[in-house]
Amino acid sequence: MNNDLPPELLIDPATLAPDDPLVIALRDIYPQALTYKAPSLGTPDAGLAPYLLEAAAIDAERGGKGSSVAFLDYFGNLMLCLPGNQVHSPVQTPFMLTTRSWAQLRHQLYQQEGDRVLQYFGHPKYGTFVLTLGQDTSASSLIDLGAYGSTMEEALPAENPWSLQYVVPSIPQSALTAYCQALPPLYSQSIGVMPRQVSDRALIDAVTAGLPLTTRRAPVEA
Repeated sequence: MNNDLPPELLIDPATLAPDDPLVIALRDIYPQALTYKAPSLGTPDAGLAPYLLEAAAIDAERGGKGSSVAFLDYFGNLMLCLPGNQVHSPVQTPFMLTTRSWAQLRHQLYQQEGDRVLQYFGHPKYGTFVLTLGQDTSASSLIDLGAYGSTMEEALPAENPWSLQYVVPSIPQSALTAYCQALPPLYSQSIGVMPRQVSDRALIDAVTAGLPLTTRRAPVEA
């Protein structure tokens, strides 16, 4: 869609009535949507941990690493938090299913509700994707980073440069940064794909402690 609104024209979807068609469609995909709100843009706190952990447990059952991805909108609302389904297909990572679900939802609702959808469900570049487990140098992480770049479509907006964050690192941040800087110029330079760890220590501790033993990671040095 080429009619996306700038963030100053977006309306908080938390103000919608529970029986609004937009809310109903959103909760058909993720029933817990709009039940958590981050303190501000790009700053998820420990309140997000239960949602990430619940989806991560499902991901492990479905052949994944025990990860999940939450999407928070411009206002910090939890819109989606999904596991992957890699037992079905290796490319059905949590990030792929989350970004695809958001795109499909917006597209379908736009056909039904028109421009009203764009007022409440903004472009993902104005939101925040939060991964339970950070990327590494694996093929699935490369797929995710490419999909994230395609989701952003263009250079990240100045008001939201950290739209891709993770809670528990898989490799040191320095190694992940070097890996991302070696991506093709469209991703590394034009778009600026650069994941970073969330800043809230309580969120990191809660997710680390709550991960299944099969997926729990040893501390990764910076």
